[in-house]
Amino acid sequence: MTLYQYISEEILKKSWEPILRSFVTSNKLKQLLSLQPIGIYENDFPLDFEGSIVNVEVKSYVENIIEKRLSNPFQIFDFFKWGTRPLLSYKFQVFAVARMDFVNAAKYLTQNFANIEYDLEDGKYKFTIHKIALGYEDKKLWVDLEISGTAKWWKITKIVKGKLRISGNLKYLVDKKTAITQDLDYKILESDFIILQIDKRHHAEFRKLLIDFLRVNVREELFNARIAAQEEINKAQNDPSFIVNGALHDLEIERLYANEKGIRATLVANGRLHLNR
Repeated sequence: MTLYQYISEEILKKSWEPILRSFVTSNKLKQLLSLQPIGIYENDFPLDFEGSIVNVEVKSYVENIIEKRLSNPFQIFDFFKWGTRPLLSYKFQVFAVARMDFVNAAKYLTQNFANIEYDLEDGKYKFTIHKIALGYEDKKLWVDLEISGTAKWWKITKIVKGKLRISGNLKYLVDKKTAITQDLDYKILESDFIILQIDKRHHAEFRKLLIDFLRVNVREELFNARIAAQEEINKAQNDPSFIVNGALHDLEIERLYANEKGIRATLVANGRLHLNR
């Protein structure tokens, strides 16, 4: 399971039962006639993914009757006719901001990307990441990598060891469901003369390889997270005291970015709540 999928699933799993319970116990039904979306749930909690902590803030809203433009808004209180008409259905949204500081981000990246041999250009360049550090400077995210490996240059195979700094801005392409690093570039902080000469000659090629390597499509992860979350939602809705049930229609990452406090992702889930009593 990827970090994207884990965060998405856990947000919905942990939020759904409190959302339903809040909707019933907080007298929210009366607010359906208001002119504003109803805030029915708000919470924050930590998530532990393979030893890395992600802090999450969640808020959920349900549309009101005015937004629904019902022909007869007072039908919600016509309890005797509920069984003779289709279930009343209301749009809901769950908004979540997931935050990971740079210490935990380094733990996550080290756990998943360090001590693995990578190769570029069909094995011409091979490298292993040993240590990862992150930070934010001049409005850009930077990642320092301590690496070792081999580079084939003409007939020479050179064992290399050095430190590389990659910098850029995180961005999420909603239409392509893909996370990218924008304005990416890198510089070699520590290495020997031969590697510096190779980089001088092939910097643009290496930069493109890094851009492609750091391009991550999360379409499948979001789909799997929505399915798994709906299964958990269905379990929570077995409680006979709930007079509403719900279904997820879509799950999306709206924004992904870094600032001086760490890396943040904004997620939103859309669906419908049905009054079923």
